[in-house]
Amino acid sequence: MGRVPRYALCIVSIMCSSSAELLNVFILQRHGNRAPNTEVLTTCPNVAGTTVDDIKKAFKADPGQLTPFGEKLMEETGKFFHNHYFGGDHPKMSLPVDLDHKDRGRYFTFGATTTTRHHESVRLVSEQLFPGAAKPPGIVVDDAPDDFLACPPAVCVAANHMDASAWMASNGKSVYSKRKPCVREIEKICGRNFTDSDMDATASNPHPPFQDVVDLLKFRAQSGLPLPSHTDSVLDQARQIQYQAIQQRLFGTDEQVVYWMGEVPQRLLETFSSTEKHFGVYVTSREKLYAAEEFFGFEFNCGGILPTGAIYPGTALIFELHRREDGGKDVQVGYYYPPGHPTGDPSHKGAMKWLTLPGCGRRMCDFDTFSALIRQRSKVHGKDFRQICSEKEALSMAAAQAGGSAISMTVAQAGGSMAVAQAGGSMLFVPLPLAGALFAVFAVAVSFMISSSCRSRRRDYIPLGDA
Repeated sequence: MGRVPRYALCIVSIMCSSSAELLNVFILQRHGNRAPNTEVLTTCPNVAGTTVDDIKKAFKADPGQLTPFGEKLMEETGKFFHNHYFGGDHPKMSLPVDLDHKDRGRYFTFGATTTTRHHESVRLVSEQLFPGAAKPPGIVVDDAPDDFLACPPAVCVAANHMDASAWMASNGKSVYSKRKPCVREIEKICGRNFTDSDMDATASNPHPPFQDVVDLLKFRAQSGLPLPSHTDSVLDQARQIQYQAIQQRLFGTDEQVVYWMGEVPQRLLETFSSTEKHFGVYVTSREKLYAAEEFFGFEFNCGGILPTGAIYPGTALIFELHRREDGGKDVQVGYYYPPGHPTGDPSHKGAMKWLTLPGCGRRMCDFDTFSALIRQRSKVHGKDFRQICSEKEALSMAAAQAGGSAISMTVAQAGGSMAVAQAGGSMLFVPLPLAGALFAVFAVAVSFMISSSCRSRRRDYIPLGDA
């Protein structure tokens, strides 16, 4: 996979050519606003409180679940999709049946993982798409192992642990450095210094404590809750650090971009290859949409107070398949983000923006060109995401079977050399023997440092049109 420069021409207009027929819509959407995870009860007691009941009282929701504001947000997003695609006297998408017809489920799919907030989000969207129907079509919850919408795909959990651990032990030390005034101020606001042990190493995608705390502050602002004093002076920079860390930790290499996308490219092409009209909404977490940024070579620009590239809850990445008058097909890619009225920040309006993807040359990308680009980018050195993750997992298992117990590996730079040590407070526990896996850990850590140091130069990127 050759990575592409992250640029795109954003077109605010939402009108398509009148001569094109809309055949298919595939929407990959982030869930709505949620209550924070329970980890913040330990890492930020001054803001989150110390008990689960404190979170419930503040957010009117269980930890990690949709807040009332998040529920309303997803309902409003569903209304937008209804009005945009099926509203008015001349709807953009016409189906063989009315939206309240008993056979409408044949033309719609609403997908989510088994995560409750994902399932509830897509349910709320689906209900608003059918305002006149007694009951919307059923929601498809992908069965485990989930390699489509899960973050990361189920087959790549071990690979993500290995890659994220290496980044946290190398570049992560500087990104989250306590020498940064912003990090120190956030710790002061929370009333606690963050440590390596604050990370849940058993999670499929472990969050560094700084990320969870910034989420806590953002979710409070987005839900209209008061923020602690002095927060406004550092929150913008904290958002930047959080987004930078997610991009580097999870998408620092081509292999990571491919395995975080999982089955999404394959499902997209399969859906667009169907001869029947279809409309699908698939709810997931923000990481899947961030992976799509890198995969397709664009940047979200939601305006307001967000860093370029970052997204609001409820943001939807939209793929449309159109049929031209000459019988050919085009793909149009864009995104929609809902309006918001956060505490302490300017309000922002919702907007739909269309993209011109690198390698396409125009906003309406020829379907054959689009398909070729996806297939080319779905592999690295001929290996798809399953092969990449299988090899990483095999490396970890082979090292463990060589006689090593689960030890915590911390890679530190000292005088230009790399030192590997056993330490009680490391970010993740990686099962590696001290002798047999030393080189593997060293190599992974060095690859992260090299990819991050060269990231701004994009030395490994090639335009999709030249791939």
